[in-house]
Amino acid sequence: KRARSLNPLNTDHTANLARLCRTWAGVTSDPQLRQQKLSEADSYYAEATRLSPYNAVLVNEWGRTLIDRGLAEQGLAKYQQSLALDDRFAQTYLLLGDYYLGRQELEKALPYYQKAAEVDPRSAQAHSTLAYVYSQLQRVPEAIAANLKVLELYPRDYATHKNLAILYGQAGQVEQALRMATVAREVAPEADRKALDEFIAQLKAA
Repeated sequence: KRARSLNPLNTDHTANLARLCRTWAGVTSDPQLRQQKLSEADSYYAEATRLSPYNAVLVNEWGRTLIDRGLAEQGLAKYQQSLALDDRFAQTYLLLGDYYLGRQELEKALPYYQKAAEVDPRSAQAHSTLAYVYSQLQRVPEAIAANLKVLELYPRDYATHKNLAILYGQAGQVEQALRMATVAREVAPEADRKALDEFIAQLKAA
């Protein structure tokens, strides 16, 4: 607040106050305080975006705050506003995908995740979430392809190897499933190894 009083036209100070309040809301166990801090964050984001009206990052953060407040439609409108400001910003597509995924509207979420992966092909998050949506839609070949994109970026990622093992198994490609499950077993946390051992045994039997 002191920094903002010294330089009220510097967007960063107001934006940081908004982020502080949003983070505060996320860690408190008091529902009333949570709503109070989200409301304060909402006000700070409104001011910050008046100072920097073309800042897509701030508009996205404001949208997430509104959704956290239970104002889903207003939050969605902010994401659409951000998209109009910058249609090459992958984060906005991810947030839009998350919005519809949270509502279990997979067909609406899918094109946003596809666009995120197109705009930022090095985003593991985009490819990973895209793979999840494909798998939920029973589009197994596309889910496998998206997960393989994640492995290009993170060759030892445990969750991706495990997901691929399951997907290859669903596709009837047992040898590939066994190969992925074996690698997953090598990098798995201790708590997951027993289940993977059982899965590998099933694949070997097949």
